Amino acid sequence: MTNSTQKPMFTDAKPSNPNVRSGYKLQAKHKGLALLELALALALAAAVLVPMMAMQRSQRMLHDEQTQQQHQHHLMQAIEGFVLARGRLPCPAENPSDPTESRDAGQCTRFEGWVPYASLGLPVGPTWKMTVANLSQAGAPEKPLNQITPQQLAEVVYAPPTPSAPIGAGPLPAIHLCHWTPQAVLPNVTQSGCGNLPTLSHSIVLVVQPLNTAHPNAPSTGLHTSNANRTLQFMVSDTLMQGNPLWLSFERLNWLWLQSGALASS
Repeated sequence: MTNSTQKPMFTDAKPSNPNVRSGYKLQAKHKGLALLELALALALAAAVLVPMMAMQRSQRMLHDEQTQQQHQHHLMQAIEGFVLARGRLPCPAENPSDPTESRDAGQCTRFEGWVPYASLGLPVGPTWKMTVANLSQAGAPEKPLNQITPQQLAEVVYAPPTPSAPIGAGPLPAIHLCHWTPQAVLPNVTQSGCGNLPTLSHSIVLVVQPLNTAHPNAPSTGLHTSNANRTLQFMVSDTLMQGNPLWLSFERLNWLWLQSGALASS
């Protein structure tokens, strides 16, 4: 006689053996602990690595800033030494690959170009631009030096005579420094002066402008962009010091001429 009640071949019921149930619970517990340990390890690694990476980035930026400051210091020393030795400002180079003065017949052939490292006696450094004012090619006066005073020279250089203006009434041939802010409305590159911006100086005779190629995302990018293609005025920030151009004033040029004996002191 056949029994009509048949037990199913497969069942999803939990094992009746308590040891098996306990083994499942231990495996799940071990997996949970492993995930927790992994999460804690990742959090610990992040807590250590993030500050370390920030510190390394800060150290690199500090090193780059110190290197640039040293280069700027040596460059300005070389420019002032050139003035003391030659009695005039250096002329810009025409090509950065040939860092020598672009000069012919005793005058600069261009007023905007590149730093002439070779003419300054320096090893080739960063590719920086250099601009000189129109008065730079004149150098120290060629008249009897003991008959010219800095005041008399200033009257001629600051306001040189022109066909339509006597001495003291002509245009100023120097470069202007303007106070820059990110929201500033900039003067046109073809116009002299600072426009609506505060004027920091109207007697700059040489400007060296670092190019912002190493750190395109640096905060000073806007300042570099503002100074692009300028020869008549340059923007200066009181917060982004590393991005500021270098400059030599006419007053400093007079002092260098005095030091070299090119001008009488009285």
